[in-house]
Amino acid sequence: MVQTLEEVLDARQESINLKKIDDFKIKNCNIEGNTGELKEFVQYFKDRLLKLRKIIQGNLFQQGLITVQNSKEFLDRREVVIAGLVNSKSTTKNGNIRIELEDETSKITCIVSKDSEAFKKTDELVEDEVIGLRGGISNSLFIVKEIIYPEVPMRTWQALQDEDEYVAFLSDLHFGSKYCLKNKLKTAIEFLNGNIQEEIGKKIKTVLICGDVVDGIGIFPEQEKELEEKNIYNQFKEFEDFVLQINEDKRIVIIPGNHDPVRLAEPQPTIPVKFLPNLANRKNVVMGTNPCTVEIKGKKILMYHGRSLFSISTQIPKIQEPFKNPDKIAEIWLRKRHLNPIYGFNPIVPEPEDELVIKDLPDVIHFGDIHHNAASVYRGIRIINSGTFQDTTELQKKGGLVPTPGIIPILNLKNGSIKQVIV
Repeated sequence: MVQTLEEVLDARQESINLKKIDDFKIKNCNIEGNTGELKEFVQYFKDRLLKLRKIIQGNLFQQGLITVQNSKEFLDRREVVIAGLVNSKSTTKNGNIRIELEDETSKITCIVSKDSEAFKKTDELVEDEVIGLRGGISNSLFIVKEIIYPEVPMRTWQALQDEDEYVAFLSDLHFGSKYCLKNKLKTAIEFLNGNIQEEIGKKIKTVLICGDVVDGIGIFPEQEKELEEKNIYNQFKEFEDFVLQINEDKRIVIIPGNHDPVRLAEPQPTIPVKFLPNLANRKNVVMGTNPCTVEIKGKKILMYHGRSLFSISTQIPKIQEPFKNPDKIAEIWLRKRHLNPIYGFNPIVPEPEDELVIKDLPDVIHFGDIHHNAASVYRGIRIINSGTFQDTTELQKKGGLVPTPGIIPILNLKNGSIKQVIV
């Protein structure tokens, strides 16, 4: 039987990097390395197009998609649906929106009238994302009637029959920074081990740490003025000591962030063992890529440090106070089914597959980076930003960021409820 490229990609995605530990498993990105050649970028964006077009097609029910090239054959405004990558978006002198859309067959100029219902969705359009467009051809232009995002379907939390079991979410600990709140982290250990707030702490079985575990070296200009520890290995030694104090009956997953010593480009590989030698043999500790998916009792938790928060917030100005409402940006990720859709703002490695596509529906999306806690529900998916354990830095003051340190979100796997625990 001859398989299509889409079927081959599906099979590869299911088979790679699936690690089981006890009753939970982690699915890491398949990071193969690359040379940065043009053909690798072509393959990367082709994979993005194939995956997201398939999702859009699935959301259309009975109506099928046609290629951009085939749409040009319908010259009578017959209604069709096309899907492709947004090459560019601009505003015409009449106030309409012009979209240059491309798939593997051709390019086409699309017009969204300012008086149309579709116009309301153009404020979320960004370059390099994959969208569907419903409309028809007129004078060689595709006149848009509807913009179709890949979007996540409505979901409900399937309650577990088990007893309450909690997952604790942490991120942005920034060991090595003079602003690292070590006293609060000591209290956090007592809580995670069930020594305080016992009714919750003793039921925590999993701790997920979502990047920026250390402050790093040379991350931003004059960072050394804010460092208490200027040796990267000593910064990690402090982090290791923190993790080693958490009881071994807790599963722990650790992924990198932009302050940690891995490549800045996404997807990011796991933190090298040389920085965490004392955790390498701990059976309850697992290193994840950024992003990765953790599955516990059938519940999928997508972990992503969240660096694209900044590019999304600058390109979609309708989001009110994004740094105080980071969950609103996570909703954008879910609507677009992509964690970092805009190429060029944050470095992206052109791996053979676009691992930043949200192909498998998560039950929870967990991220950090912005240092501001948030917890909400979007179409049944729990959104959690786990804040920070770093006090407000001088750089954050200049940027107007308002951290919410020392708050640990707690998820009950049984019913999907979220608590915010202050330590």
